[in-house]
Amino acid sequence: MTGKKIGSSKNLMKWLIFSGYVFVFASLIFIQADQKLWLMLSLMTVAGIGIGTSLPCLDSLITEGIEKEERGTITSIYSSMRYIGVAAGPPVVALLMKGAPNFVYITLAGFGAIAAIVALITIKPNEPNKDETNGLAKRVTFKETTNSLFKPITDKE
Repeated sequence: MTGKKIGSSKNLMKWLIFSGYVFVFASLIFIQADQKLWLMLSLMTVAGIGIGTSLPCLDSLITEGIEKEERGTITSIYSSMRYIGVAAGPPVVALLMKGAPNFVYITLAGFGAIAAIVALITIKPNEPNKDETNGLAKRVTFKETTNSLFKPITDKE
């Protein structure tokens, strides 16, 4: 349902990403280790809503901003990095929580603030592109090699 409302509006996606990370920052900055459980869970829920708002839009922008030929490679790298974060994040945070739990919350809130600022500055949905690609695809180029044992597959053959 939400996907239908957002559609392919890159401007709306930018502001959803930004506001999602602001929610992450705003909720995590107020968490203290000695708070009541209901308040801590409420603030964590707001942070989860912020992440849940940001990530689908971010996925869509990354996928749309890459040429079809390179889309599989780039989205595979992006998905792998997300998976590593999902797998390694909880144990790392659990280890850090033993020492200074308030520092962990402030650090994660700082990452949320940095992500919001980066999204605000770098996502430019209304600018016309000089070429067909934008974002990471412009910087990633694959050099064709002629000294390969295998002949490259082209549509012209």
